Amino acid sequence: MLKMKLLILIMAFFATSLTNIVHAKSKKCEYAVGELYCAHISFTGKISRKQDSSFLLKITDRQGKITPLDRPPKVWLWMVMKSGHGHGSDDVKISPHKTSGYLIENVWLLMMGTWQIKGEIAVAGKKYSFYVPVCVGKSAKDGHLGKCKL
Repeated sequence: MLKMKLLILIMAFFATSLTNIVHAKSKKCEYAVGELYCAHISFTGKISRKQDSSFLLKITDRQGKITPLDRPPKVWLWMVMKSGHGHGSDDVKISPHKTSGYLIENVWLLMMGTWQIKGEIAVAGKKYSFYVPVCVGKSAKDGHLGKCKL
């Protein structure tokens, strides 16, 4: 009976430790790109309807190490309106950034609501897609990564 209790205690300890490890790794991944990679986005200024909302895009593995891409990422903007119709925006400009992967400019989010930053990357000959929701509010202080609350 004592051996059984000890075995259960050891199993519970390892299960808790494994859960903590998984959660610690997942905290590093802001937005999943397939099962292996993460997209990290940081705006260079405020998210605004009235100006270019440029941002830095970094792709990492699940442990946070920058992942070399086969070529620059493809990135575009998309919004689905309440009516169900979707539309994009002007083409973005993508250029390498010395410390944070890529600088994405010409980001015009002209309408209020939830936009999507959609992207596609190629790593080791395989393609992966991602999207990141961006809330564009009435004022720049209302904008943030994530969906808008209704």
